Amino acid sequence: MTTAPPPESHEVSDLDGLDARATLAAATEAMTARRAAEVTEMRLAAHWATLHGEPVRQAVDELAGLVDPMTQPGGEGTPEVRDHCIAEFGMARRVHAATARALIADTLDLGHRLPATWRIVQALDCEPWVARRVAVMTRHLPADKVPLVDRAVAKAIGKVAPGKVFDLTAAKIIEADPEAHTRRRERARHERYVKLSKTDEHGFRHIIARVTAGDAVWFDALVDRVADILALEHGHNPAATSPRPALTRPLSVGGAQRRRPKLTGQGTPSRR
Repeated sequence: MTTAPPPESHEVSDLDGLDARATLAAATEAMTARRAAEVTEMRLAAHWATLHGEPVRQAVDELAGLVDPMTQPGGEGTPEVRDHCIAEFGMARRVHAATARALIADTLDLGHRLPATWRIVQALDCEPWVARRVAVMTRHLPADKVPLVDRAVAKAIGKVAPGKVFDLTAAKIIEADPEAHTRRRERARHERYVKLSKTDEHGFRHIIARVTAGDAVWFDALVDRVADILALEHGHNPAATSPRPALTRPLSVGGAQRRRPKLTGQGTPSRR
């Protein structure tokens, strides 16, 4: 096994000796070197996928797919790779297998589905992470609908802000497949959920809910109303910017059972 030569150092040895012009030139050189290193990683990921693009031949018949099954990290039209090689590539890069899979998938998508954008990336004329996000955004698209997005993104990426590129990508995805967009929008209209965040270091969690805009406004008004009632009954904390912190009392496990004020029109809570 051959050992790769040590990478060339791009460290600036004497920062104090740089004037303004030299500092800007060094910053540009460092940016170019960083982009080149990221593109090299992407090329290595694609090459690794090519090396493992054939199923294992040692096993026979029905066992062949169990030894090292084939998987398709990228979108439609990208080649399959052996599943176990993804974790091995991640170990070499000292990252999680999911991170390695994402790099392989994004690079395969760019090479096979977004070639015009990939040429811009390889020329170091844009940030690789922007192109990778475009690859993720378009992964669900059928292969025959991606070229429309690719042509538009290739004209914009590296020339406008990343947010503009993502907005353009989203718009072109809708244009490329309006029927799928309609289905996604219809599903989103009926999607409802309530989730809890992880517990933070102070023992608190966030309650996250997806509701309609009208329901959100109604609940916001309800929170204000209950907070006002609790402030009247228990006093308002002057250190707080609003009476809303008082609302956490009935939301606590014990408080929810002990204190449930009934909202009345007189501005004071009534007990059951």
